[in-house]
Amino acid sequence: MRTLLAAALLSLVGCAPAIPSARPEQPATPRREALEDATRRAPTEPTVEFASLRRCPRVAAAPKVFAIGSSTLGATLGPILKRSLQARGASFDRFGKSSSSVVRPDFFDWPAKVKQLARKEDPDVWVIALGTNDSQAIWPRRGFVIRHDDPRWDTTFAKLVDELLSLASGADRQRAVIWVGPYAFRGWASRDIGVRVNAILKARTAAFAGPAFYVDAYEPTLDRDTRKPITEFVPRGTTEIL
Repeated sequence: MRTLLAAALLSLVGCAPAIPSARPEQPATPRREALEDATRRAPTEPTVEFASLRRCPRVAAAPKVFAIGSSTLGATLGPILKRSLQARGASFDRFGKSSSSVVRPDFFDWPAKVKQLARKEDPDVWVIALGTNDSQAIWPRRGFVIRHDDPRWDTTFAKLVDELLSLASGADRQRAVIWVGPYAFRGWASRDIGVRVNAILKARTAAFAGPAFYVDAYEPTLDRDTRKPITEFVPRGTTEIL
């Protein structure tokens, strides 16, 4: 994921095509059967659609990337992106709020925060890593709570996503937006709602009028055979099952 995201971010800023690097072979080990089984379940690279990537203006100086999201950004994704992008000459900073989501502006208001950060940071590229915590009811700023089984849930969630995309990209649609979607996890919430969250995020990003694209992390974190979340795998270059 690190290589793919870094290449995608720089391709957005520089308007150059990017191709993910090939995945290296897993080394042979004495625990061949166990490792092969775990490797089969290993997360694949996130799905991206480079062909649909809209071109964006070049920047004169080092591209400035700003990332927002929940605890995944703060604990895992953020440090990976920082190392990768700074090594490639890009400026990177981030802001994360643990347990935050698109559907709970009553807990943390991301649209208000994006407005504030846009004025303060003025990035060339946004990374939005939200969605994993959205498998729940929607608590709107005004009105009644919308349960996940309410027919209005999907359309309301789509409008919230559109709002964030619009605020991040700006009125002139000059800022690029990369939305990193949710990963699959155990339980009915991810199985029943998470798949809808992933589909809506992908569709709204594709339909957005500005330079934006989506990194699908949900499908790659499902076992290809059982369609259950991957709970153990062999990291690249190692023989240890995690």
